[in-house]
Amino acid sequence: ARVEWLRALGVSYRWMEENGVMLPVVSLQLSYKKSAKYDDLLTVEARLKKTPTVKIEFDYTILVTADENLKLDRLIKRDNTTKEELQKRMNNQWSDEKKIPLADFVIENDNLNLGIHEFTHAIHFNSLTEIDYSSKIFKRSFAELTLFLSQNEPLRKELIASQYFRDYAFTNQFEFLAVLIENFIETPENFKSHFPNLYRKVKQLLKFNFANY
Repeated sequence: ARVEWLRALGVSYRWMEENGVMLPVVSLQLSYKKSAKYDDLLTVEARLKKTPTVKIEFDYTILVTADENLKLDRLIKRDNTTKEELQKRMNNQWSDEKKIPLADFVIENDNLNLGIHEFTHAIHFNSLTEIDYSSKIFKRSFAELTLFLSQNEPLRKELIASQYFRDYAFTNQFEFLAVLIENFIETPENFKSHFPNLYRKVKQLLKFNFANY
């Protein structure tokens, strides 16, 4: 982004280097927000933070957006409040339509992550064909998860009725697992609050022992 920023000013960074002017990255601060998805077009806008001296500082802004009903559902569970109260609060805020043109990054927080989805397929199929220790553990854990769901009809009905998992999840067992893990990675707190027992099964399946999961 900084190279494009220079180019927009009519300056070639290559020309600068050829003439002995270097701009090495000596410091970088960031907060991980969310992974990009396959075929995403990311627009990164570099903004000059301070007037340059011996160094140049750039700043970026990221906007995370989601469907309004999905936002409300998440906030109701997080803040333990009513839909009406949240709607009043949201009506006093800028809409996403106003925020988006001012953002450097726009991320749709919708539990759809094709990278995670396809990676899950790869792990799943590998567990069915390989005999290494990790594959055996994954295969056994998935069998336990399948048994847990097959013996719990009320939970199966609740999964469908909640609409927390998109419809594609119920195509077959492979797609169900892939969507399950998408939601586990993307919105762990929502997953945990909606379906705590299923959440623990997925965590066990992935051997996922990280902070905030």
